[in-house]
Amino acid sequence: MRHFPSRRPGRRLIAGLVAAAMLWALAGPGPATAITVQEEEELSREFLKVLYQHLDIIREPLVDDYLNRLGQRLLEPLPPQPFKFHFYMVDEPTYNAFATPA
Repeated sequence: MRHFPSRRPGRRLIAGLVAAAMLWALAGPGPATAITVQEEEELSREFLKVLYQHLDIIREPLVDDYLNRLGQRLLEPLPPQPFKFHFYMVDEPTYNAFATPA
């Protein structure tokens, strides 16, 4: 008998949120009515609350430190950004990555 990993509601939530964000970007307001940096930071805080409710975020200091150092190295070639980047590891058996607002 084959064992299939259980489907978590978090995956569907992430897929739905990403799809909604893409639709909003395509059909949403143009650059003249874009949100401010502060509004995007608030949106990111709300988004992170939802992620913590639906996904198992690994909160291990050694993992967090390593992941954030690695992420900062990836950002080195970029010009200065208006946001501070944070990196999190989700306890999920598949390889994947996604970005959230701000």
